[in-house]
Amino acid sequence: MKELTKKILASGLIDKATAALLERWGQLDPAEVDLVGRERLTKKTLEDFVEDIEILLQPESIERSETVLDPTGG
Repeated sequence: MKELTKKILASGLIDKATAALLERWGQLDPAEVDLVGRERLTKKTLEDFVEDIEILLQPESIERSETVLDPTGG
């Protein structure tokens, strides 16, 4: 599971019902659903959460892949 997914689920930004739907649709594993709302949001944890998200969204931390739309290269 990606670290960003863990942070968002643990923060409670996505509720348990939505996470359960994402699991049903194959987007989350059951273990990931159990992370929902694990962290109690206080001013300090929210600030830490924002800093962690900022780091995880830095361009160098994001995996990139190339997609070739024209297999002939033309």
